[in-house]
Parts: sequence; structure tokens; C-alpha cells
Amino acid sequence: SGSVGSGIPTAAQLASSLHGALMGYTLVRYGPWSAELDFDWVEATSNNKFVSGPLGNIVGVTESASMVRVAPGFGYQFVNSAVADMPLTVDARAGFAFFHWDASISSGPPSLKGNSSFVQPWLGGRLAVYPAPQWRVTLDAAAQGFGVSGGSWGWGVDLLVAYGVTDWMDVTGGFRALKSSRNEDDKGPAGNGKRIFDLLAYGPILGVGFRF
Repeated sequence: SGSVGSGIPTAAQLASSLHGALMGYTLVRYGPWSAELDFDWVEATSNNKFVSGPLGNIVGVTESASMVRVAPGFGYQFVNSAVADMPLTVDARAGFAFFHWDASISSGPPSLKGNSSFVQPWLGGRLAVYPAPQWRVTLDAAAQGFGVSGGSWGWGVDLLVAYGVTDWMDVTGGFRALKSSRNEDDKGPAGNGKRIFDLLAYGPILGVGFRF
């Protein structure tokens, strides 16, 4: 468990701690059927100083972590209708999410490291509304884990608004949140306790999409 700040980090905090991040999403449709692939990667480091011991020695602690999430899935569009003359579609979705994480904490020579990979199933839905010819509003929601792997649970939700600049490109903005946790089956490095993976990522999104 580590923190680079409370609340939404400032630009200076991000510049000093975030090594890199990448988000991508692909959706392919064939009639009412669809296939999707969601990808997330983030890597960050936090350097902190603490006062330790009766002499007030200053100890530097470095925390680093990286996470990769790859979530393929399939969907079926069971509603294709209109509300107040606005086209509306609803998709049922299912798939699995593959996670891999690495984390370390060090203070000089002593250090602790951990990593793990695991898979969680997910079920969700997608609601899309088209208020105007070039506009699309999409709400995605999913539940994940369902108690597998030591009682793991998670959820994800995003609300996105897209504007079609051309027939093949659109600009998308909105908000996204992702929560996932897992109690590791194996013991920690000291052999006397379980490792726990707990991720909460949220924030605004601004991106560019391409259609083929």
C-alpha cells in the first residue's frame, strides 16, 4: 500500500511519480454480436522521508508499483430501439480480466518485493444513446471477481460522450472508475501473512477514437 498524495494529484506530483500510463479500447461488431478488448497499464514511484527512532533519524523510503490489466469480452445487443426519437441500444457483456502487478518498497539496502498474476471473470452491460447524428453517449458498467481467488470482487463504470468529427474519427470525453481487489493465495515474503491486491483508479478521460 502506498500513496503519492491525497485526493487528485497535482501536475507536479504526477510529473515526479508517474513513469507512464496507457489506456486503450477496441470494439468490433458483427450484427448484434460484438467483441471488445480493454487494456490498462500504469507505472509509478513515490519517494518519501520519515523521522525514525529516538534520535530523529531521517529515513528515505522508495515505493514503486506497476499494473497491467487486459480484459477481453463478448457482447450481444438485445435492445435496438428509440426513446423520444433518440436511437438507443443495450448490450449484455461478459469476459475475463487478466491482471499482473509488481510492487517494491525499499529503504537503502533493505527492500521488499512482490508480484502476481491472476484472472477474474466479469459480467456487465452497455447503454448507448444517440441524441444527434454526430453524438453518442455511452454508459458501461461491470461487476468482476464474484468471490473467486480468495474472495475477490471488483467493479468498473464509465460514462463517455463522443462527437464524430468525420466518418472515421471521433473525440471522446467522460469519466471512468475501476475497482479490483484480491486476497493472494500464497504467503508473503516472510511466510507469515497473505498479500492483498487492492486497486482503485478513477478520473476524467479525453481521447480520440477511430472507426473502420
